[in-house]
Amino acid sequence: MTEMITLYSDLARTNMTEIQEYFANRKDKLVSRFRYFRTGKRIDSNRKEHMIFENFDPGRPDALMKLVEKPEGREFTFYHKATLDGMVNRTESFTRNRDPAKPVALHKVIETFEGHQNRLTYRSITFEPIEPNTDAPPMKQQIDHPRKMTEKFERNPEVPADKDIAKRTFFTGSRPPRIHLIFHYGPGRITSSTRTYITEKNLSGDEFSVQVRTEQLAPGRG
Repeated sequence: MTEMITLYSDLARTNMTEIQEYFANRKDKLVSRFRYFRTGKRIDSNRKEHMIFENFDPGRPDALMKLVEKPEGREFTFYHKATLDGMVNRTESFTRNRDPAKPVALHKVIETFEGHQNRLTYRSITFEPIEPNTDAPPMKQQIDHPRKMTEKFERNPEVPADKDIAKRTFFTGSRPPRIHLIFHYGPGRITSSTRTYITEKNLSGDEFSVQVRTEQLAPGRG
């Protein structure tokens, strides 16, 4: 650490609102950290920050540029040209029961990309809500059992528009599960093609039948 600045909301310096920390030559490439506290609170070294901003120089293996942590979630910003998949941003939203002592659970994850090899530009994952008066399940269990996942893709000029997927949504939490596809608009078209796959287990429980539905989608829908 090369410098630390503490800010207060009063002249008596009893209500701490912000701590600024600056670093040099750290292995994790951290160069600055800004810690924000709710106003009206007395100085307490054990008090949890309300918000944390961290900034990093280039050179980390994960290409992290900025990290913002709040009680309701975290936001990661990357040097996207240094990432393997071109990820620009990742936002994690949390949810919890009313008891602040209970662990948080993932509510939604949103990721944006630039220059992805599959033309992926957006991905979101929504998780099951926490039941009242229950603890959040383990994080791995939440990640393995999402309720819905959506992916968006930029136009591929080498593929016909009505076969080029613009948006793909997996409704894994619905019964029966569905996969909904929306294709790009063709030249001069005011509607786009869609396709829905519905899967259902048969009575033996080890095979799936697939139903396919297609329709034309007008702008602004989906």
